[in-house]
Amino acid sequence: MLRLEQLKDYQSTDCVNIIKTVQKLSLTSSINRNVRSLTSNVHLNTIQLLQVKQKQTETKNELIEAREKLKNVSYMDNSNELLQIFTNVTDISMQLALIDVEIKLLESMC
Repeated sequence: MLRLEQLKDYQSTDCVNIIKTVQKLSLTSSINRNVRSLTSNVHLNTIQLLQVKQKQTETKNELIEAREKLKNVSYMDNSNELLQIFTNVTDISMQLALIDVEIKLLESMC
C-alpha cells in the first residue's frame, strides 16, 4: 500500500484506481465485520432471551403443577381426617397463595 501511495504521485490512473479500490475494500471489510459482529450479538441475545423465557415457562408450569397437587392434597385432607396427621391445612393454603403470587410475578415479567 505504501508503494502504491508513492506511485500515486506520478498520477498514473492505474495506480490511482488501485488505491481507490484498496481503500474501498478496507472500508467494506470493516463494515462487513461490524455487521457480522452485530448480527452474531443479536443472535446470541435472542438465544439468551429464549432460554430465559423457556426457564420462566418451565418454572410457571412447575408452579401450576405444584398448586394442583397441593389442591388435591387439600381436598383429600378435607375429605379424610386421617390425612391431617401428615399435612397441615394452613400450610397448604399458604403454599397455594405463595405459588399464585409467584405465577403472577412470572406472568408480569413476560
